[in-house]
Amino acid sequence: MSEDVISILMDEIVTTLNEETQSFIRRWKRRFARWKQRQLRWRRRKRMWEWLSEGVSGSTGESYRLYG
Repeated sequence: MSEDVISILMDEIVTTLNEETQSFIRRWKRRFARWKQRQLRWRRRKRMWEWLSEGVSGSTGESYRLYG
């Protein structure tokens, strides 16, 4: 099956789902997005610690901490 047929089918399925299920899916997507953000934040913090422990110059660490 081609991509557009699949996407049309998915749209049909989503529109036929009842409201409760749709709200559940939306809630799940939001929760997943939040989890993703947390993962990214954690990974960024971990990378910063790795840099600092490897003895990266303080200025780099400081400028990085502003974005973290």
